[in-house]
Amino acid sequence: MDTLYFWDLLMWKGIAQINFQERNGISCSQVVSNKQLSMTWLDFLRVFIATGYKYSTKIYFNHHNIPYYFQMKINFSKIFKYRLKLAHSIGEFLVINNNRLVLDASFFGLDQSERGKWSYMLGMIFTKFVSEYEYGVIYLQNLDYAITTNVVSVYNFKGNNIRLSNSRPDFIGQDLNGNWVVFEAKGHLSGNSGLSLLREAKNQARTIRCIEFNGTKVSPSLCIGSILTFNNYFNIETCDPPFEGNLFVNIKNYSKFIYYYYKFILDFFKEEKEKGKIVKKKYLGVPFQTAEIFLSNRRYRVGIYTPLFNKLIEVEKSDFKEKKRERLIFHFRYF
Repeated sequence: MDTLYFWDLLMWKGIAQINFQERNGISCSQVVSNKQLSMTWLDFLRVFIATGYKYSTKIYFNHHNIPYYFQMKINFSKIFKYRLKLAHSIGEFLVINNNRLVLDASFFGLDQSERGKWSYMLGMIFTKFVSEYEYGVIYLQNLDYAITTNVVSVYNFKGNNIRLSNSRPDFIGQDLNGNWVVFEAKGHLSGNSGLSLLREAKNQARTIRCIEFNGTKVSPSLCIGSILTFNNYFNIETCDPPFEGNLFVNIKNYSKFIYYYYKFILDFFKEEKEKGKIVKKKYLGVPFQTAEIFLSNRRYRVGIYTPLFNKLIEVEKSDFKEKKRERLIFHFRYF
């Protein structure tokens, strides 16, 4: 799983149950399995933080399709802390009732636009949770974000580069065996939307035909559409259709692909390291760089796997040198 952990005080205590249905078939009407998944507050908090979101990095391309980096400096450490606060905000509305994780009735007193935002975010968060615990997926990177950081390109059968599209899935990632996976997440918290939204998610997921990585093209082992609904309790449904799309994903730089997934977490730890607030600890015998965060009178110790932290710093230094070189080449050729 993602090498990012939280421990100490909890928002809710105990283990909550969430209903999970795995479906099959063209119309997603066939139920393959129906079970209860267990989630703790720390599970929720960690997947909330570790879910890949669509960030704008302000990387621009000139008419020669060469990237240049005169961009607004984004403080990803602030984004990290902001997302922790968001997790607490929605956490205020999550309660356990008869062992089930449910939404407090006051949630439906929010404005419709506010509920819509949380439907979107919780749909992605629970998709991340299911991808780990049911499908063994290590991480899910937001595909649009990977494109804007110029480490991934998407093209069709004709070889045309597809930069923006509403029909692409949300996530690509890898499972414990290194197989590539594709996920599309939907959320609908105002009652049961039936199977129509799941079918829509399924159709978006299967638009990816293959992933090009290290000079080879492989078909994704999973192309899963996922939907989170709430009708007295949370229900997660997934469907893994046969892939039949016409889009190809090219992972141009795998190290940077992983680096940008952890970027906002890395910036937080770098900031804490500069303040001398990093503490090295072992969790279940595994070495971590850790730091404390205080939110809403709760104390959290956040940890990132030490070898991963060191590797990310190494990639960042290499990326900085490459960007500096690209700037020089860009100025030399076009100014």
